Parts: sequence; structure tokens; C-alpha cells
Amino acid sequence: MKYKGWRIPLKELRELVRMSENRRKIALIFLFSAAVSGLLWIRGTGGGNRFIVNERGRLVGILREDDGRESTFPLTVEIRSGEASLRKELLVTLRGEKAERIPGRSKKEKDSVAELERSVSEVQAKLQERRGRKIMLPTKTEEGAVLRWERVPNRSPLKVMVLPFFYLLFLYAGRNEKEKKAAERRRSSILRSMPSFCDQLLLMMNCGLIFRDAFARIAEGYQKHGVKDDYFRGMIVELEHSARSGKRNLVPLLEEQARAIGNRSFSRLVNLISDNQRKGTNMTGKLREDAATLWEERKQAAAERGKLAETKLSLPLAMLLMVLIVITAAPAMLQVKGV
Repeated sequence: MKYKGWRIPLKELRELVRMSENRRKIALIFLFSAAVSGLLWIRGTGGGNRFIVNERGRLVGILREDDGRESTFPLTVEIRSGEASLRKELLVTLRGEKAERIPGRSKKEKDSVAELERSVSEVQAKLQERRGRKIMLPTKTEEGAVLRWERVPNRSPLKVMVLPFFYLLFLYAGRNEKEKKAAERRRSSILRSMPSFCDQLLLMMNCGLIFRDAFARIAEGYQKHGVKDDYFRGMIVELEHSARSGKRNLVPLLEEQARAIGNRSFSRLVNLISDNQRKGTNMTGKLREDAATLWEERKQAAAERGKLAETKLSLPLAMLLMVLIVITAAPAMLQVKGV
């Protein structure tokens, strides 16, 4: 039986890529990665520097673009002396004509591998002291060890081209982040605006208005004052507009909205309204209790936000206190030291 669990992530990933906003960002990241990869590839080829190979395809020399400037060649050398062998990556830096000559240093070691290390260091030091554009690489050391040179492949462009794929993974990992933030904004707006809505509704119904007229008056007031940054008020205005334009009953619209939102407080309010409109139950008493409960929940939420703000401000406050302590104690410390 074939495993088909990967189809769901691929489907979600395709939907993310098809979004116009994500498409533009992915295209920009891909173009940026391609440009950086091209620059790194040009730099990896030496920026005009060349490598000399023989008929067998082996590296035998290097050719720099300008012998007056410093040039760097990443190379790999394999050295063999009897049964001992060593493979090492070198970064050969050829100095310009005006650079000072720095003699190479070496250490005597009894171990054969350490001896090969010393020989490689000597070869590297001598190469870095050579002048001219064309420089042939030695095939043997002074001790007779065989040298075989190779060019180090430049993998930096491939690493940069992985950036678009990492961005896709980032989009997939954070695919639900926007929905969570939107749900949190809805919950905060409902918690902030519902208590006053219940009070307004209760006040108008106690004055003799029926629920439908009271709801329309509240929606009209919200529309006059603007509902751009308030989800709950905008929802009330939209429900009133849908009920009037579609000539539908307001209660089913409220029930549909409550199921779509999934907010417990709003669902409780809609149930009170539904029982009043369909069964004729008196909802003023329950609405008064519900409004008091909502006000208490709003106070608790405000207290929690205040505690969270205190926690976030503790680190900046500690940094300011440390600066104050240093400024205050620095003169005394300097006097003790006799400065």
C-alpha cells in the first residue's frame, strides 16, 4: 500500500504558492538568489584567474589576472611519501609585486603524517612568495614526496539557491499563523465591544423598543461612528445590512454568524435572542446578567494584559538600572584605583 500522507502537505504548499502575494515574494527571493549565486560563481572562478591543466586533465598550474594584485586560489593537494599519504585543502594567496616577502615557517616532527603536514606548509609558503601571472605547481617536494593538485569546487552558489526552498518551508510552517492572529483579533474585539452592546440593547428594550428596532438603532450608530478597526461592530453593521437588503430574518443570520465564529460569549448572546424571538421568553434579566459577566471577563482580560506588559518591560527596566548603577559607581571606582 502506497503512502499518500504527503499529498496533503503538497496541496497546501501549492495553494500557498498560488497566492499572488507569495508569488511576488518567491520570485524576488529567487532573482536575488540567482544574482548572488552568479556573483559567487564568478568570484569562485577567480574573477579572471585561471587554472592550468595538462592533457590528462590534472591541475599543474595557476594563472592570475593581474600579478600586481593579491589573488586567492582554493586548492586541494594530495601528498604521498612511501606508504604515508595526506590530503589537505589549501588557500593559496599570491601576493602582489609590491608586497613584502614573508618567509615560511616549518616544524620538525617525528611522525610521518606530521612530516607531510610540514612539507605541505612549506610548499604553500613558497607558492605564496612567487611572482608573475603564470605559476606552475610543483609535482614533488624537496624530500621527494609526490604532489597531486586539484581544484576545490565552488559550492557557494548552490547553497544560496536553496534560499527559495527554505522560504517555501517557512511559508508552510507558518501557514496557520495568520488565521491564529485573525482569530485572536476577533476574540479581542468581541470581548471589548460586546459588554457595551449588551448594555445598549438592554437600555433600548427597557425603553419600550422591540429587539429588531433596537438592533437597527445600534447598527446605525456604529455605522455613523465608523467600524474600520472594530471587528464586532463591523459584524453588527454587516448583519443589519444583510437582513435589510436580503429581506431575511435577523435571527438565522445571527445563528449562522455564531457558528462561523465559534465564540462562546457571542453564541450565548445569540441563544438568548433566539429564545426571545422564537419562544417569547423574557431576555432582559438574562441579558443583564450576561452583560455583567462580560464586563467581568473584560476586566480580567485587561488585568492579564497589564501583567504581561509588566513582564515585557522588566528587561528594559533592568538594562536601565544597570546603566544607572554603572554611571553612579564609575567615579567611585576610578577614585579607588587612583586614576
